[in-house]
Amino acid sequence: MRKIRKKRALLLVLSFFIMYFIMGLILPFCQLKSVGKEYQLKVQEREYYGEEGAGLEQACIIETAQEALDIRIQMINCANKKIVLATFDMRDCESMRDMAASLLQAADRGVEIEILVDGISGMLRMKKPLFQLLGSHKNIEIRLYNEPNPLLPWTINGRMHDKYIMVDGIYLLMGGRNTFDYFLGAYTDKNLSLDREVFFVSDIQTEGSAIMQMNQYFEDIWKQKECKPLYNKEKYANGKKQQELKQELEKRYKEMQHSMPDNFKGISFVEQAVPINKATLLYNPTHITGKEPWVFYELSNLMKQAEERVYIHTPYVVCNNYMYKELSQVRAKERIIQLNAIANGDNICASSDYIHNKERVLQCGLTVYEYNGGDSSHGKSVVIDDRLSVIGSFNFDMRSAYIDTELMFVIDSQELNQDLYGKLKMLEEDSIKIVKETLVAGEDRIEPLPKGKEWFLKIFGWFMQPFRYFL
Repeated sequence: MRKIRKKRALLLVLSFFIMYFIMGLILPFCQLKSVGKEYQLKVQEREYYGEEGAGLEQACIIETAQEALDIRIQMINCANKKIVLATFDMRDCESMRDMAASLLQAADRGVEIEILVDGISGMLRMKKPLFQLLGSHKNIEIRLYNEPNPLLPWTINGRMHDKYIMVDGIYLLMGGRNTFDYFLGAYTDKNLSLDREVFFVSDIQTEGSAIMQMNQYFEDIWKQKECKPLYNKEKYANGKKQQELKQELEKRYKEMQHSMPDNFKGISFVEQAVPINKATLLYNPTHITGKEPWVFYELSNLMKQAEERVYIHTPYVVCNNYMYKELSQVRAKERIIQLNAIANGDNICASSDYIHNKERVLQCGLTVYEYNGGDSSHGKSVVIDDRLSVIGSFNFDMRSAYIDTELMFVIDSQELNQDLYGKLKMLEEDSIKIVKETLVAGEDRIEPLPKGKEWFLKIFGWFMQPFRYFL
């Protein structure tokens, strides 16, 4: 009888914890917030266009994975004072070891390095000797944004989706790439991701510059109580594996100097940079619970003001009624959205949702192109008329709108705008144009889904409909 009572008590406690866990995981996020009047007024007063020919900063687009790795190594190697690196996902891999070798060399010559990584990604990917070696260096500090606590389930969904690197207050690279081989370099020819970043150069640290805006944002989030140090004691470098790894990275650095000498001669991409008139940083609130959709609100306001052109590039679309309504109010003469075809995407949740809600996207009145080029498209950009380009980490989904931290730069530059538009038109060549579920272009390139996968996505998507705000 006593054993039965203990089992019942245990089951009761377990049931209570499961209910507590599920409620704590869902309830803080299920009530989607609206943008408050204070932020609406801020947006109304914001000026996105600058004086033409001001030329205080320059910028260029970084489009390929090899360019993305090269520019990171070049930026790290030219650093004299400080490096800031923030990323959603960082993993021990070939491209990261190239970067780690350069980071250690920079730290050894006295450069201060601060690295900020999303908590869940850090917990899953960074409990390794490589990051112990980096974090234990006296000039390197690694912090995790909101490492989740299973006993506080609302901490699990608060993610940092930012991706950028700053050097010496002069150079800034920001966009949608994470820090591992799937996004950087040419170390793998499988499961690559097509992505995009913008590189800024500023010789003068002027108030309101892109780099000053990003630096202020970083300082604010870096100081939050949710950002806690990882491996910030010298003892983590004392193990045999760490010491062997240190020697390996020193050797790797010398080999890199021989195999890729151009990455040790300054930053070659500066020559590609074009003058910009103004850059405006958009960002979501940085706390870890449900957020007002600041970035989406501001983007939708900009798009609704466009007269000639709005071209949205996003990996996938997962919207609620408010977001669909805002997209439907875009009235530019040319209004396009390009996203992954279901067979081409690498996000099962978003693909399964698109199967169920494709008609809702088409009803917004946008011309839809489904990219079907093989490698998954991960770029996040918007072209607005002939001067504004928007590049960053924001996906057109509810998680980016209401849950994650996100960053987008609105850049006023006719030259950059035309470059971005040209890159999006090139991706159209491997895309399928969709009108009311009917293929009107690119029929010969469509890859039919295997029946098993199609039914799985339909069933999974149906199950996920009540929880779409997490996608």
